[in-house]
Amino acid sequence: MAQEYDAEIGRTPGWHATPYGGTARDDAPAHVLEGHAEGKPGFGTNTKRPTLFDRKWLQSRQNALRRGTVVDAAITPRLIEFIHYPTCPVTLVKLTHSTGAGIDWSVDRVSNDDSYADGNLM
Repeated sequence: MAQEYDAEIGRTPGWHATPYGGTARDDAPAHVLEGHAEGKPGFGTNTKRPTLFDRKWLQSRQNALRRGTVVDAAITPRLIEFIHYPTCPVTLVKLTHSTGAGIDWSVDRVSNDDSYADGNLM
């Protein structure tokens, strides 16, 4: 399930953020900045508005990068939408989105020792 992290994997978060008009953080690793620079000419100012699931997918990729792990290519915004629950299956509390509250919905790994991969997310 786990894939080794390399510069090519690091470039993809930068490239994938480009169509949404995102800019790479100045303190991002060089390969993320390279990916962003490679994607920018293809998208220019033609940006699209990210959905909740696009944002969560991009955020997961950035979190994985900071942790030195990877997000498997099978993880897409559509898969994240599929695993989304509006209500906590344990507490039955309605979950919020992007409020900073303790009941915000999130994507978590079942095993923190493994990568962001299908079967390891909830």
